[in-house]
Amino acid sequence: MDLASSLQEENRLNRPGYSFTEAIRISEELLAKLEECDFPSSQTKERIVSLISSLPGARGFFVSYLTGNFACSDEPPLELIEALTESPLPSLDLLVRNLVMSTAMAITHDRNGDAEAAKGSRLVAVRTKRLIGRLSLAELQEKIAQMRSTIQEGQGQYADFLKQWGYDRQQLAAAQEALESALAG
Repeated sequence: MDLASSLQEENRLNRPGYSFTEAIRISEELLAKLEECDFPSSQTKERIVSLISSLPGARGFFVSYLTGNFACSDEPPLELIEALTESPLPSLDLLVRNLVMSTAMAITHDRNGDAEAAKGSRLVAVRTKRLIGRLSLAELQEKIAQMRSTIQEGQGQYADFLKQWGYDRQQLAAAQEALESALAG
């Protein structure tokens, strides 16, 4: 990558308020370069922090990271762990929600006879659990506890989220189990 292209990319990454779609594209480029070891570790971490510091950026990053065909998605790189530790919000909330959603959707896809989609949802759940397991952040433990409590009691911080998706007892029980498994590491 030449200097002019590098500066353009740097300006694009540092610009606040990029869209979810743009964040997906930028994340895919970043993850591909991470696979190629094309950036120094500190630059990779800075770029991930830039993406995950806003909600659209974090959503776009995790869509790319958790569903993509990148080896680093199966074994979280140190740069990602450091970025999440340095700039945990809004990513921690998204990780907890992603774990519940992917776990519940695997059941939905199984019920609908869509084995390929179920396999994809289970892969996202496994990757999310693995990433959660690598993070030892009190804020993350708290969010998991809040989600577990909401599932158990039917009310709490995540009640609107769970109601929005209309998960049934089987899906909620599987989500509860996934959360407990993630906590166990």
